[in-house]
Amino acid sequence: MGVLSAGRPVVGRLRGEVLVAVAATAAISAAVLALAWSFPGVRDTPSERDWVAAAAYAHAALALAPIVAALAMATTLTAGDIEAGTYQFAWCIAASRRRWVASTLAVGLAVLALTSVPLVAAAWALADSLGPVLSATSGPALIDAAPVLIVVRAACVFAIGALVGLASGRQMPSMLAGLLVSCLVLGAVEIGFASLREAAAGVVDPQDPGTFLVVPWNGAAPGGGSAQRALGLTPQTRLLLLGGEVAVLVGIAAAAALGSVAVAERRRG
Repeated sequence: MGVLSAGRPVVGRLRGEVLVAVAATAAISAAVLALAWSFPGVRDTPSERDWVAAAAYAHAALALAPIVAALAMATTLTAGDIEAGTYQFAWCIAASRRRWVASTLAVGLAVLALTSVPLVAAAWALADSLGPVLSATSGPALIDAAPVLIVVRAACVFAIGALVGLASGRQMPSMLAGLLVSCLVLGAVEIGFASLREAAAGVVDPQDPGTFLVVPWNGAAPGGGSAQRALGLTPQTRLLLLGGEVAVLVGIAAAAALGSVAVAERRRG
């Protein structure tokens, strides 16, 4: 009941952010779906290179939009309340500060996940249209473009933003500091797992279902000449590394949530 009763006021405080997030999500998802569905018409034509370049921008938008939304929502729910002075009333009616933090984070994450669903669907459609070869060459450098990571990264940034917001108590500085901390944390995770993917990669057949390419390259064919070969991961290795990255991001989010509880309990008011 605590979480359910906290839902309405949390969603009410996020009304503006949710409207902007829904509008941006709809626009990005529609553009990415249109791009994905148009690929069969440009495959093996001179326009294919331009299409792949546009897909790179689509990957970046799919990765960044939920992160920006997560930061805006987290700082509104924490630093925004503290800056406005309404947090004292919220803490008075809550059974405890710990429960207030838990319910606020839970409802905020639920709202964030719902607004991210169209982006995940668009990412799946784009990956299906690209196939393994173009997915490996059009995605942002070092960043895994797996659709599931769209939501997990956003949840991690939301938890970090909430912690920074509670510690700072000022919304705009919290957004800037949260963005900096999130970039450092996510950057370290992505670079680490990109290194693991390269270390685990072996020569694979790009046409095998479930193959995840890491580094496409041209190798020498037996008997001379050249052949298109690629370094990649088997489906089992891919799933293992993807699960590991999800686990690390969830662990960081959980640690940030516990930190938010500790900061809230120590804050005066």
